[in-house]
Amino acid sequence: MLRVGAASRDITPELKGDFFGYVRPDLRVRGVAGRLWAHALVLEDGRRTVCLLTLDLGAPLLTTAIRERVADLGFGPGNLIVAATHTHAGPNKPGEWVAQQAAAAIRDAHAARRPTRAAWSQVRLDDANRNRSLEAHLANHGLDLYPGTATTDLDPDGGDHPRDVTLRLLKVETDRGEPLAAWAHFSAHPTTIGPANTYFSADYPGTARHHFRRRFEHPPVAILTNGTEGDLIPRYDEVAQHALADRIGHRVADAMARAWDGAPATRADLTVDGAGERIVYQGQEVAPGRRVGRRAWFGLPFLGGGQNGPSFFYGWGLEGRRRPRLLAGRVQGRKLVAAPAPWAPAADVTVLRIGDRLLLSVPGEPTVETGRRLVAAARRTAGPAVRDALVVGLAQAYRGYFTTPEEYDQQHYEGGHTVFGRYTSLLVEQCHARLAARLADGDGQPGGVCRDGPSTGPVDDRTAAGSVQQGGASATAPVRRPPADVPAPVGAHRGRCRARLLDTPSGRIPRFETFELSWSAPRRGRARPVGEAMVVLERRLAGDSWTVVDDDLAGGFVWHQSGRRVTAHYEVPGDLTTGSYRVTVLGPRRPVSTEQFEVVASDGLRLLGVEADGDTLVFSAQNPTPDPQRLLRRRERQPSGGCVRFRIAGLTQEAAWDPETGGWRAPVTTVPSHIDVPAGGLVDAAGNRSGGAVQLAVGAVTSGAWPPPIGPGGGRPPGLFGLGRARRGGRQTSSSSAIGARPR
Repeated sequence: MLRVGAASRDITPELKGDFFGYVRPDLRVRGVAGRLWAHALVLEDGRRTVCLLTLDLGAPLLTTAIRERVADLGFGPGNLIVAATHTHAGPNKPGEWVAQQAAAAIRDAHAARRPTRAAWSQVRLDDANRNRSLEAHLANHGLDLYPGTATTDLDPDGGDHPRDVTLRLLKVETDRGEPLAAWAHFSAHPTTIGPANTYFSADYPGTARHHFRRRFEHPPVAILTNGTEGDLIPRYDEVAQHALADRIGHRVADAMARAWDGAPATRADLTVDGAGERIVYQGQEVAPGRRVGRRAWFGLPFLGGGQNGPSFFYGWGLEGRRRPRLLAGRVQGRKLVAAPAPWAPAADVTVLRIGDRLLLSVPGEPTVETGRRLVAAARRTAGPAVRDALVVGLAQAYRGYFTTPEEYDQQHYEGGHTVFGRYTSLLVEQCHARLAARLADGDGQPGGVCRDGPSTGPVDDRTAAGSVQQGGASATAPVRRPPADVPAPVGAHRGRCRARLLDTPSGRIPRFETFELSWSAPRRGRARPVGEAMVVLERRLAGDSWTVVDDDLAGGFVWHQSGRRVTAHYEVPGDLTTGSYRVTVLGPRRPVSTEQFEVVASDGLRLLGVEADGDTLVFSAQNPTPDPQRLLRRRERQPSGGCVRFRIAGLTQEAAWDPETGGWRAPVTTVPSHIDVPAGGLVDAAGNRSGGAVQLAVGAVTSGAWPPPIGPGGGRPPGLFGLGRARRGGRQTSSSSAIGARPR
């Protein structure tokens, strides 16, 4: 009988330090655009117990500290995967309190186990990711192309082969059929929040979980892990970063809902198991003539950053710089070594089995093709009971990128960030094959035991490269006793002082507009409740009762703090119910509410023109033009639904919305040259209207005004402390005569 428990804990720390991912210590945390969470899923089948823990962090930097706190429950590297979503808007140094909260999520889930049923499902998700390093990917097909010259149609396996378009989901219900948990897996960098960011945010995984849960009366715990995101980035088709996080989150949530609804009948007889092994990079030969490194080294392209996270040096054309083939090294190949990487040469690798699926952990960022090879290796030894395997990236440890040897030779950003040489991924591939074979033989390790790989030695992500001994073994500190609880850095000041409202919304606020409010509070967000909302939007019902409509837990409010002043921003959704509202700040001492204000329908819809389709008029329109500096939610360019009232020769007619053509259509007996639309003549499905009266010439349709998409990385990287933009460096040369050029 399958028993499952799921739980979540808030891991958003106080406002200090810098972020993981963009390597910008000059940009400091000043606010929150969405809480960071730890999600734990514990499964047991009567014989064995496994756990998957997902953290809204850039990397699983706290794995050792978390294991120490749950070792008494029998969890270790043989049956516990600690994975990061890889948000680039999380803390660079999470700290012991985050580890404590994450361990508490595992304990909560373990205590909440109950009889359940589960089933695997998967759907196609087309519009959420793309490959940022096509030339490196195409090297797997024997092509050697200059950076920026490849297109997807060059892939002989099809235009979708450079990416993974599959979202997988484990649907978990109680034995009564009630939703309990949804564990989803999708591959894309969470970098919708760009390098100029100063807010904590879970990025699109946070908005996806939020939008998915809103579909249920009794929401399940929603979990999202990353996969082969090494060369996969989001689609940048919004005009502002928070709006992009919301848009990609909606797309992922929609796919999760399709996978949930389309899942086969859930079953109570799923088998769970796990096995782990430690891999050590010690210069050994992993295949004839193929050797891995002893030390971790960055290549020159690493210094420029990726397309979706450019550094100051991105414009210098470092991507693709490599040694000539004749000067390639035995281990680091064609890499132009730039600097040592601060990571120990050892990491734990874990394979979990849940039903007929294998979960393959990778201690870093595998590319999509690397993931395919890891899956193929595991499936060759897994036996007929396993139908599929999926790669859980950024799990157990962080050791940079994992590319195929062919991709590595191209020395794009991913290859320059593959630190143990050309054959770095082979050690993980061979480990997955061994662990899958052990699970097929029923030789998983009870109690979370992790067998050693080619060499022994403790593994701790708190170890820097300077602790690596001459022989390649890790010389870390001795195993510590389970650490004591540490005080929460946030929430500690609740009740010590009363919040004082400074600026509040008032009057009539149209949909699509953004309002702000501010109040006084202790510094660094320390008065923010842990796991509870700090600021909520409430709508007035009949009488004097109020209902909560939105809050700051999942990014409804974006807020920052300067000194003791907290300022929160909120964008009114285009379909929010009109009526009386207020905002309530729930801390520090007692709730403090603003005066009520009115949310009204927008009159900012704009008719772009009308065309004739035979004897039918077709109207086009757009929503209010967004301000990229204030936009917090996805905004469709065109409204939908409703109707358009218009006059021809003094007679009023009406055009109805046609979802197939995406316009408002009205048959006419004679197509006129001009038509008149009265003030408010366009009304969308939510009741928003157009402005003043207009006369439209039939056949004339304008493109309207709309800001361009932000693009990967938001354009040029920000200047020092986020001021302005960094200058671009020199131009990449096409010469092939010097080391660093791109010889064929």
